[in-house]
Amino acid sequence: MTTTPKRRWIWLGLSTAILIASAFAIAGVWDFYCERSRQQAEIFDGELWRDPKSIKEGVRLAMADGLIARGELRGLTRSAVVELLGEPPPPEYFRDWDMVYRLGMERSYVSIDSEWLVIQLGPDGRVIDYRLERD
Repeated sequence: MTTTPKRRWIWLGLSTAILIASAFAIAGVWDFYCERSRQQAEIFDGELWRDPKSIKEGVRLAMADGLIARGELRGLTRSAVVELLGEPPPPEYFRDWDMVYRLGMERSYVSIDSEWLVIQLGPDGRVIDYRLERD
């Protein structure tokens, strides 16, 4: 049985529509997942933060979202930040920032980069700026 050019165009259009609908469904699910994790920003747990598995499992990402959303770092001294988050490793990235903490793989469709909590201290040694960055 041969297909007519009209049927091929119908089949191509239907296939394209299914592919586009699938892409939107996947994007919607992913967006829901990311937004939900931001809304449910975890209460900070220092012991869990310091556990190396927390980076691999993305636990630090949710905790950092909570710290930022609640403004808990602003005005802290460097020693208070170290007491809360631990001593940061020497920065390999973001050398313009005073303190840098790796949070885990970026939240994205294709996670090839990492997300980081970067902290800037003022002349008095207190936190004046902090945010999430990707490398």
